[in-house]
Amino acid sequence: MEATRSPRQSRRSSFFYWTIALGAWAFINALAALGLLIGLFILMANASFEGFFREGLNLSEHYLSAPHAARAEFAMVVFVAFDLVFAVLCLSRLSALRHAAASAISPSTPS
Repeated sequence: MEATRSPRQSRRSSFFYWTIALGAWAFINALAALGLLIGLFILMANASFEGFFREGLNLSEHYLSAPHAARAEFAMVVFVAFDLVFAVLCLSRLSALRHAAASAISPSTPS
């Protein structure tokens, strides 16, 4: 005997599925964008541990000695760069989300 689900339960479970799926997709894109920005910072440091820490120290000293307005401007530049990289990654990975949507909508056939 099969249990039938009401349309309300189906809509609710579909909503939760898509919320989790979209959230995971966006989280993966955000991690990739953060990784690309960190990779850019590593490349600016000549891809060496010594250069990485030297550049990090230099950046932190300049950031901490800067006035509040300059700090806010730098933070805005970093956020805009992150948003642009995130948007490009989302656009390039849109097909993965469409594929997940197509496989979730189409009924699976038992093999």
